[in-house]
Formats: sequence, structure tokens, C-alpha cells
Amino acid sequence: MRLRTDSLFPLAVLALLAGLTFWLERITREEPPRSDGRTRHDPDFIVDGFDLRQFGESGGLHYALVARRMVHYPDDATTEASQPALSWFGAPATAHLSADRGRIDADGTRIVLTDNVEARREATARTPALRVMTSELTVLPDTGMAVTTAAVRIVQGASVITGTGLEMNREEGIVKLKANVRATLDRPGK
Repeated sequence: MRLRTDSLFPLAVLALLAGLTFWLERITREEPPRSDGRTRHDPDFIVDGFDLRQFGESGGLHYALVARRMVHYPDDATTEASQPALSWFGAPATAHLSADRGRIDADGTRIVLTDNVEARREATARTPALRVMTSELTVLPDTGMAVTTAAVRIVQGASVITGTGLEMNREEGIVKLKANVRATLDRPGK
């Protein structure tokens, strides 16, 4: 008995439909919820009295990060800190940053300080102490850079400068305001 192509066509269509149905069922199937906790934002460890110190290539203290409490989350490998304080040491002058809250990225190269952020640079023989106040500051501790797009207030001696957006380079000792800059400058000795 010889099979005719007209009788094979309906079988081929049925086989194609069965294959498409199987494929659609597989790609639209919902994954069962994971029970290993990776999709939850729960801490895996909490440290009270956190203190981290980074040393430079010469062996001297480069920076220190302390916080009242540190909470690490394994799902995104971030760390939240309460009352964080970052201090850079060495030339040109020691600088201190503090805030109510902080968030440290997974690789530790970026810290976002929020709520009552204050940066202070100690006085040098040539310049008075400097205070920078803002609501949010992104800090790159390894490079000594800090940036924000928020409103900023800078006080140095009797001089007061306000603006929006800021870029600080600790290594070069440069602070740049980006927009809406207003200043009242004190000229000592005049």
C-alpha cells in the first residue's frame, strides 16, 4: 500500500501544532518561587560598630570608614550604613564626610551618603577649614572624588557659597559648583 502526500499533510500539520503547543507551554510556564531566599531583600549579616581602614601602597592609612551599624544584603551585595563617617588622610589635608545614612555598592568603590551630609576639610597653613553641606553625596573613596546634583552650601571662614551640583577632588583640593552659584566672600585683612 502506498501513502499519498494528501494523507501525510494533515499528519504534518498536527505534528507541527503539537510541537508549537509544547514550545508555547514551556516558554510561558512560570518559574516556581525560589525557596533559597535570594529574591528577598533580607540581610545576611549585621555589624554594630563597623570600622574599615584602607591603607595605601606606601603602607600609610588612606581612608577609614566607620558606621554605627552596617547591614549587608546578599541579593544585590549592597551594604547599608547608619551614621557613616568617612575620613581621608594625608596630603593635601585630612577630610571628613558624615551623614545619617549611607549605601555602599557591591564592590565597595562607591558610597552614596544621604540625609544631613557634611564634608569637612581641616584648615591648612594657607586656608581656613571648609564645610560642605548637602542632602546627598556620591563618594568614590579610592580616588578621592565626590559628586552631587543636590543643593549645596559651602562655608569657609566667614565666606558662604551656595549652589546646585558639586564636584570635589580631594587629591587636587578643588571644589566645583555646577549651577545657581551665589557667594558672600570674606576678604581677610581688607
